[in-house]
Amino acid sequence: MWRHGRAGRGIWAARLAIAVFAMVACGTVGLPSRAQTPPAQILEKEDRARSLDALFKSLKTAGGDDEAEALVARIWEVWTNSGRADIDRIMEEGVGYLSIRHLGAAHDRFSEAIEAAPNFAEAWNKRATVLFLMREHEQSLSDIEKVLALEPRHFGALAGRGMIHAHAGRWKEALEAYYQALAVNPFLKERATIIPELERRAGEKPL
Repeated sequence: MWRHGRAGRGIWAARLAIAVFAMVACGTVGLPSRAQTPPAQILEKEDRARSLDALFKSLKTAGGDDEAEALVARIWEVWTNSGRADIDRIMEEGVGYLSIRHLGAAHDRFSEAIEAAPNFAEAWNKRATVLFLMREHEQSLSDIEKVLALEPRHFGALAGRGMIHAHAGRWKEALEAYYQALAVNPFLKERATIIPELERRAGEKPL
């Protein structure tokens, strides 16, 4: 059980930062290699939308964590393909900088991708991650809202919104954001860890 008050929020912030870098390490916020997704297989916009619809439908009825994990990986693969080799290259550079905590360089790369492809939601999502780690939480939240305007089912961005509210001690808002993420991804990893703690802090469940 984490402590309440300022010290408790500090521990919470540290745990959230660790969670973000754990996602980078396992590839959740990474990019699929070009070897995995040849240019000829990059989805066109309508095909991309149909693919995501089918994947999210399957995710809702997945038989267990292993099946869900494979579906989630495929969703991230669709999300992280811009359809442009130049943007993919910039994003790969940004993720590389992010993974070694060169946040300024990562921020610059993702900003460059946003400028070149403003409707590419994942560029906004990656920059939101960097801004969170730079403690620029309001700017991060602004980028998250842009992600969700482009990809309303982006459970990573919804969880990021929850992280920011939790960091500020806004437990009910954080819990609502995580519930929204859980609604589109019933196998969200935080369902067994962060969400129960937020439910206690928000008074939704007894201590």
